[in-house]
Order: sequence, then C-alpha cells, then structure tokens
Amino acid sequence: QKMQAYHRFREENEKGLERKKELKQRERDEDEKLFQLQIEMAEKQERMRQEREAERQAKVKATERIAGELNNRAQELERQIEDRVRVAQAQHEQREREKERHKAERKAKMDRDCTNYIQEQIKQQEAAKEREREADRRLLQQMQREAELNEHEKAAMRRAKKERERQGRATLD
Repeated sequence: QKMQAYHRFREENEKGLERKKELKQRERDEDEKLFQLQIEMAEKQERMRQEREAERQAKVKATERIAGELNNRAQELERQIEDRVRVAQAQHEQREREKERHKAERKAKMDRDCTNYIQEQIKQQEAAKEREREADRRLLQQMQREAELNEHEKAAMRRAKKERERQGRATLD
C-alpha cells in the first residue's frame, strides 16, 4: 500500500509538473503571439504614416508647382502689359506725327483727345495689372498658409511617432 500510495503521489506530482510546463508553454506561446501582433501593428502604423507623408509630400510638390506656374503666368501678363504700353506709346507717337501736319487749331483739339485717351488706357491697364497682382498675391498667401498647415501636420505626426515609440518601449519593458 505504501508503494502504491508513493507511486500515486509521484504520478500526481509528475502530472502536476506536466500541467505547469504546459501552462508555461501556453503562456509563452500567447506572449509570442501578442508580441508578433504588436510588431505587425507597429509596422502597419509605420506604413500608414509613410503613405500619409508621401501624400503630404505630393501635395507640397503640387502646391509648389502651381505657385511656380502662377508666378510664370504673372510674369507673362506683366510682359504682355508692357508690350501693350509700348504699342500704345508707338501708336501715340505716330498719331502725334500725323497731327503735326494738320491745321493748328485742329492739332490742339486732337492733342487733347489723344492725351486723354492714352491716360485712360494706361489707367485701365494699370488697374487691370493691379487687380491681377492682387489676385496672385491672395492666391500665393493662401498657398503659403496651406504649406504652413502641412508643416504643422508634419510636426504633429513626428510628435505622435515619438510618443508611440516611447509607449512601445514602455510596453516592451
């Protein structure tokens, strides 16, 4: 009987030890699965962050390209206006030469008419030029505000990444 009791006691101890080993192995397996899941989540978050950063970079590049195109357009418009002014001045000079051949009293009247016409044209052209400059200036300011907003978003994303890394290290510890 003592031998049987001793064998039962040993078998129960061995079974208990085996259950403890199995439990520890299950815990290790679960810990490994959890660790792998955390790694996968971190990798997914990093991919998402990289995708957002790529989108942001594309937006910044597009904004810069548009700003360059608008600047080129403004320069072209300025050249066109200058050309128009030169043409208007050339036309004025031609009219002045023609007027000199007319009678003195008609010449004085035509000089006044032509001068008024040119001043009005120049005023209109300069007013149009100023409106275009103002529109371009407003658009450039809007684009600069958007670029600054993109920079703020980038800084926030860097702070969030550092916080996630810190939390990840704290979790691993």
